[in-house]
Amino acid sequence: MLKQKPAKPYLKSSLKFDWHAEQNTTNAEEVFEKLSSFLESKGFKRTRLPRKRKLPEAEELPSTSSQEALKPQKLPQHEAACVGLRSVLRGLETQELKAAILDASLLKPTAVCSALSFFAHGCKKNCAIYAVDGLDSSLAKRLSMKTISAVGFKANSEDIIGFLKEKWTPVSLQEAVDPRRTAAPLELSTPIGKIGKKKRKRSGK
Repeated sequence: MLKQKPAKPYLKSSLKFDWHAEQNTTNAEEVFEKLSSFLESKGFKRTRLPRKRKLPEAEELPSTSSQEALKPQKLPQHEAACVGLRSVLRGLETQELKAAILDASLLKPTAVCSALSFFAHGCKKNCAIYAVDGLDSSLAKRLSMKTISAVGFKANSEDIIGFLKEKWTPVSLQEAVDPRRTAAPLELSTPIGKIGKKKRKRSGK
């Protein structure tokens, strides 16, 4: 007996959403530079520590001052922003965020895209949500993180929120196209018959 394969998750709706990801990519490098500088100033750039190795007994351990120099000098200011999809979704749920950016790769699975679209549409009164290609590869490298699929900004990050509003377009509903408006109008014509004089019928004798 053949085993029945589990059904794949699938959401279908008459509503269509436009994430404007391709449009936002046109000036993405300028925005990424601004975002990375802001997040670095808020302590989100990680300091990579050298790998630990087993030291010989005769070798002295580094001094306390050297160890302190290797530690991150600044803790992330989470009251200004958050990094990571889980943190961003939590911030949207608690209505702490005023702007959020998702990497466009998150929207590739249809079911995930539909779920995120409905969630983002429900949050639009409190938060503008953007999507763009290359967020992960660009910010993760600049902030020395493994991956960054989403970032969010809170109310006291007014400069970044205003900058994003000026440069990018948030997710929105696609305007429905009425087929009756796009259909070509029908042209009415009146039959005029044969042109010319009518022949008289001959009367029978």
